[in-house]
Amino acid sequence: MEMIVYYRMCDVKSGLSKKSPIHPDNNYELAKMCLKSFVDKYKLVKPRVVFICDHCPLTYDKMIREVVPFDHTITHTAMGINETCLYQYRLYEQSKEDVVMFLEYDYLWANVLIPEDIQALGLVTPYDHPDKYPTDNAQIIIVNNKHYRSTVSTTATFATTRKLFMKHKDILYKHGYIDHARWLEITDTLYSPIPSCATHMVQDYMAPRIAWHDIADKYA
Repeated sequence: MEMIVYYRMCDVKSGLSKKSPIHPDNNYELAKMCLKSFVDKYKLVKPRVVFICDHCPLTYDKMIREVVPFDHTITHTAMGINETCLYQYRLYEQSKEDVVMFLEYDYLWANVLIPEDIQALGLVTPYDHPDKYPTDNAQIIIVNNKHYRSTVSTTATFATTRKLFMKHKDILYKHGYIDHARWLEITDTLYSPIPSCATHMVQDYMAPRIAWHDIADKYA
């Protein structure tokens, strides 16, 4: 099953409230570590990857070429976070792959979110949000011997099918990178894996039950 990934890089540092617990003051090293983990987990899937490098120096090109062994392209922009979010949606409308993942650069990967699971679920984030616990409203399902739970929202990192993208594209374009409002308006159920496939690298919001620092050491 063919899969495409829109991988948004950015060299603009996050605010103090969004510091990573690893490489908090070195965006390049954070991006490289996360990219290496992504490549390691997706080396068998071999998706086509479109890198959108926003406000990134050319050192990011060198890093991508050294780390990524499968088919990829690199585009440089100076659009800002919202416009690059919209730009990836426009690119996907022109592509041919039925399964897509929209991915931000500051995600560390522990396991692969396979295209078959994305196809079965329809709308899925690789990130098991710690702030979504406890809850009495989640639905737990099993897909390909893995557990997934329904969730009310996620970040701008998520995977879906072309059918559901086209169904909800007006909402995606409307909200851009604004997370929670987007998911409140989308009608199909969003799922996240248990345990998490990846974590957003934000202090105090790391996905639970995984030794993320040990994983980070592997890709340092």
